[in-house]
Amino acid sequence: MRDVYLTGVGIDFRFLTTDMVVSRQVNHHPPVPIFQDFGDKPRLREDIAAALSREDRPILTPAAIRSLAAVSDALKMLTDREHLTEERKAAIAVYTAAETVWDFDEVLAAFWRTRHPDRDSDEMWGVLGEVSRYVSPLRLFKKLPTNSLYHVSKFFGFSGGGYPLRRMSLAGVSLVEEAYFRMKHGDMSTAVLCAYGDVTSRENIRLIQALTNTSEERTDVPIHVTSGAAALVLEAPDQDPMSGSPIGRVLVAATRFSTGLSPTRDDWLTLYAQHFSELRHENPVVVLYDNGNPLIGPPELAAAEAFFGNADVRRYKRGIGYSAAANTYADLLFALCDDSIGSDRVIIVNGVGVGMGIGAIALHASGAPLPGSTLQ
Repeated sequence: MRDVYLTGVGIDFRFLTTDMVVSRQVNHHPPVPIFQDFGDKPRLREDIAAALSREDRPILTPAAIRSLAAVSDALKMLTDREHLTEERKAAIAVYTAAETVWDFDEVLAAFWRTRHPDRDSDEMWGVLGEVSRYVSPLRLFKKLPTNSLYHVSKFFGFSGGGYPLRRMSLAGVSLVEEAYFRMKHGDMSTAVLCAYGDVTSRENIRLIQALTNTSEERTDVPIHVTSGAAALVLEAPDQDPMSGSPIGRVLVAATRFSTGLSPTRDDWLTLYAQHFSELRHENPVVVLYDNGNPLIGPPELAAAEAFFGNADVRRYKRGIGYSAAANTYADLLFALCDDSIGSDRVIIVNGVGVGMGIGAIALHASGAPLPGSTLQ
């Protein structure tokens, strides 16, 4: 079986970019208030907008906009980009994770404003059947789980397959697990993975209120939220690698299914025992999933300390915000840029998905410096 290497990583968050993290302009970003400015409203980067096809603009979503930026940054980390030929692009698989676009409130508000501005809310019930006549059929493409996959594949010219996965906040780990398995067994040599999450949406805010038993009047909510996308480039080179200086080698990528809302200490110990036993004496850095939910963090920490001894743990979501699926790769980028960790270390990044289970990625970081602040 072949080795699989991480050769690129990029993020595009609400208040964070790859450039900011790599150039050490920030180590942590101030927490984002939970009940403020609902929903993600990103703008296309100028370099991407200039090259984007006109027919693709009407079906862009926040997930697609941020995914394009994150993947672009990840590709810029490839040190031997001259090997990214059209032939190589055609063999690159793309795996994505994004949430469903819930935009009926926007559709209804536009219909009300443009067609029936004089009606009050109670009177709108009688004309709801007219809405479909004034909605562009292209909006359907925004709701498809393949939307981000389509945009990333088409914009960068990747046509090696892949598909979207939906596993809540565990999706980032699941994407690596899927690609890693196929790459080790020779099914493909390069994959681009991109996960997006928006925990500032009204739907996710309501979920967090339910999970933490809080309301909009509370200011001490333990989970600080954000939105964004993060991307990885994985290579199992069977020809000239696109990066002569890999960021690290993937050692393990595994998930364990569970329908529970809060993983227990035993859940984590079982996962570690099944897939990470060979790493327990490597003094790994364990990046906890801990997103602030008091039912999740303590048992996760207890398991890491019990299994890996005096575990060297990190918690990044408390500073950069919780973005669901995208946080796995953002956590990994922060760990790679964390000067307190040092080089030549094994880094384990945990993931959790409500009703989906738990998982983790293990990477042996090479210690090679990531590209500098210009990312040109």
